[in-house]
Amino acid sequence: VVVGKEVHETATFKGVLKYVVFNPYWVIPPGILYNEIIPGVVKNASYLKKHNMEVVDRSSKLINPSQIAWSKYSNSGFPYTIRQRPGANNSLGKVKFLFPNSFSIYLHDTPSRSLFSEEKRAFSHGCIRVSDPEKLANYILEKENWSPEKVSKSLKPGKELWVPLSTEIPVFIVYFTAWVENDGKLHFRNDIYNRDRKLKEELIGVDSVSVMATFP
Repeated sequence: VVVGKEVHETATFKGVLKYVVFNPYWVIPPGILYNEIIPGVVKNASYLKKHNMEVVDRSSKLINPSQIAWSKYSNSGFPYTIRQRPGANNSLGKVKFLFPNSFSIYLHDTPSRSLFSEEKRAFSHGCIRVSDPEKLANYILEKENWSPEKVSKSLKPGKELWVPLSTEIPVFIVYFTAWVENDGKLHFRNDIYNRDRKLKEELIGVDSVSVMATFP
């Protein structure tokens, strides 16, 4: 997988997988909207067109971007939704796996395939990109009586398709910097989100952590 950058940490929590969405729209979350999209439109009026994005109101009615005073909404108050249309360059790729949560985090495909070959894979805005989304879709939808052929066909370019799951699947997003394999081999990884110190404090107390910091 590819996870959130150090400044866009992927949260740890538990959820329930309820939908698989083929050819998804990417609805731009507030953080990206105000930090990247609106500044991009202010600088270049064709920004949305270049990135295959559109503006819609609450009823999903298209809004003409040229009628919006973009600089007025540099920090907050934007009254519409910006979304990226399905397509080859959609940031969510061909499919996403939704487990509704307050962090707006989900699993999804990606057009940036080269990042999976990197040793360190913290590149996203917080969501989790999966390297083999078709295999994951087959695994999930097998219980929904979907054949591999049906999954493959649904992954081809087309309209957005929501598939509700009759059997909800529990999802646990966890963060480990050390673990032991079944063969007893011990693994360590970098603490990219700097969470180990807080964990130590909760487990053994602040005073003990200070001593450990002095005598590693």
